[in-house]
This record gives sequence, structure tokens and C-alpha cells, in this order.
Amino acid sequence: MWSFTKSRKAKERAYRDAGMKLVARLVSELGLPGWGSNLLPTYSAQEIGAIDAGYSRFQRLADQEGGGAPGKTYFHPDIVPKIRRKIAADELMSYADRLCGFGSEVSTNWKFAASAYLKSWAAMLEPAALQNLGELLANG
Repeated sequence: MWSFTKSRKAKERAYRDAGMKLVARLVSELGLPGWGSNLLPTYSAQEIGAIDAGYSRFQRLADQEGGGAPGKTYFHPDIVPKIRRKIAADELMSYADRLCGFGSEVSTNWKFAASAYLKSWAAMLEPAALQNLGELLANG
């Protein structure tokens, strides 16, 4: 392996570890719902509904593009977990955005939105989820 590959992996690990420390601190200090004592997320019925709707939309799109019958497009088992994580992350971020509304006033559901942003980040480690969380907290 080339040295820059190790460096990139070390940076990725440091980013993930720092993010998990942030998750632990915010969950604890802000009393955010939807997190177990071991920092594994638990999902509300609304979050599960949003994720399931995203899975369904993706399957319909795949079926249309594949020219097959509804529900008959299959994916290689090695890629399915990555697809599911990406969809879950995107749907959790959209769900949190809907809770916030990003109007002039902070939503009464801000803790649920903050928790959903952190769950979105944990699924794919996308910085956009932390950026949206930062905007939510800055407006509060």
C-alpha cells in the first residue's frame, strides 16, 4: 500500500471517532431521544416510516429503469447493505429537515430533529447531516 492510503484511512478513522464522541456528548448533554446507553440508535415509528418510504421509492425506480415487474429487480447481496445505509441516511436527514422547517422559530420538535440528524450522520458519515444539525442548534 502507498503511504497516502494509510493516511487517508487514518483520517477517516479519526473523523468517525471524533463524530462518535460528538454524538455521545450531544445525546447526553441535550437529552436527545432515540439512543441506547451503548450509543446504538433506536428508531421511532416516524423514522422507520420515512426510511421504508425511501426504500419503496428506490425499488420502484429500480424496477422502472430495469424494465422488470414491480419488486423483481434484485441487487447483488454485497451492495445491498450500502444501498440501505445510504437510503436510510438520506431519509433520516429529510425527515429531520421536515421537522425543523428552518423557519424563523425553532421547532418544538428540535430534539427529535437533532437526533435524526445524528442518526443520518451515523449511517453514512456525511458531513451535511452535521452541518444541518449545526444550523438547527445555532438557531436555538
